[in-house]
Amino acid sequence: MSIRQLTILLVFTSLIIFSVVSKVFFNDFQNGWDAYVKKDYKIAYELWLPLAEKGNSKAQFFLGFMHDLGFGIPENDKEAVKWYRLAAEQGDSRAQLFTGFMHDFGQGVLENDQEAVKWYQLSAEQGYAEAEENISKIEKKSTLQALQI
Repeated sequence: MSIRQLTILLVFTSLIIFSVVSKVFFNDFQNGWDAYVKKDYKIAYELWLPLAEKGNSKAQFFLGFMHDLGFGIPENDKEAVKWYRLAAEQGDSRAQLFTGFMHDFGQGVLENDQEAVKWYQLSAEQGYAEAEENISKIEKKSTLQALQI
């Protein structure tokens, strides 16, 4: 077998493996979404947890959301922040917005306007108007606090 044939075989094999793995991960996320929509949060959680642990930002965001609102699992703000932040660090704009919320309102973390603005800014750069509004609210609050001193 020539090097060219071996290279083509390796590339082809890699593409098939990637295709199968992608399909499995997508189907697991989609199956989780289908369960979530049907309010079968236990199944959604079970399907999304392994994906989230492997770095799937969509699964991480939704695990954060489930922990945040107590959908099918006990409400746990610290866990919500953990999952939101993991997704936010990968550039998920929704997760950046929600990470900003958690810092803005001191849920699962200490209230921290600077950290909230940081995450809101990242989300705003991707088009979230709500993030821009929240930055303005924090700036107004900071101005009022400075004037009261």
